[in-house]
Amino acid sequence: MEDIHREDWEVLGVEPGADLEKVHRAYHARRSLFGASSMATYSLLGTAEREEYLARLDAAFMRISNAAADLTLPFSDGSDDRDEVDASLAGLRTPTDLVGDPGPYLRHHRLVSGLTLEQVSVETKIRPNLVDAIEKEDWEKLPALVFVRGFVLQIARLLHMDDSEQLAGAYIEKMRIEQGED
Repeated sequence: MEDIHREDWEVLGVEPGADLEKVHRAYHARRSLFGASSMATYSLLGTAEREEYLARLDAAFMRISNAAADLTLPFSDGSDDRDEVDASLAGLRTPTDLVGDPGPYLRHHRLVSGLTLEQVSVETKIRPNLVDAIEKEDWEKLPALVFVRGFVLQIARLLHMDDSEQLAGAYIEKMRIEQGED
């Protein structure tokens, strides 16, 4: 894992050691400010400068998030009913099997991004209990495949995941297999 440098905190505009919620808010605020459609920086930066800054911003955010998640410990099985984004992130590891564990993979990225179920619900308009069921792969609580696919895509896009289409496909395939549909 890469080490966090002082510049990472400066790029995000937060003090070193800030909690993940503050880091997450700062990241999204800066991402909006320097986005392609932002008028705030339109005349100040060229396209290459803006894209270079966004790449540095993304890299800093990932280094800080991953360090906060101490990715060496076993992944939480979800048996704890709390869903707080705080120091409890120290027990996460990155589920690397997107195909075999798409729900835990999605949950990990949500927690590393510093979002609670309620925050995802507000942003995506998907009920928190459905987001939770998707992450836990609780097939009985989920609606039809077509809706689940859309929900997984929405959540993955909210989390700025590059593999959102692949994740949605893997999720639906696993859901079909688990429900005995071919």
